[in-house]
Amino acid sequence: MQTTTDSESIAGVIDAFFWEIYARSAKDEEIEKMEAYYQSIDDHDTAMQNIAFALMNTKEFIYLY
Repeated sequence: MQTTTDSESIAGVIDAFFWEIYARSAKDEEIEKMEAYYQSIDDHDTAMQNIAFALMNTKEFIYLY
């Protein structure tokens, strides 16, 4: 699991997840919701793992793969 650094924004990591999982860029609304979730969790590594797992458990992911 990749952890974020000061030079790397949360939005950039979320967008990278979308490219890896869905082969598309994340929409602004999707980034906003996931950034809000990320900020609401104290353990940021767990928050990023949960975001990745949530993306992989969608109909869009299942359809693509």
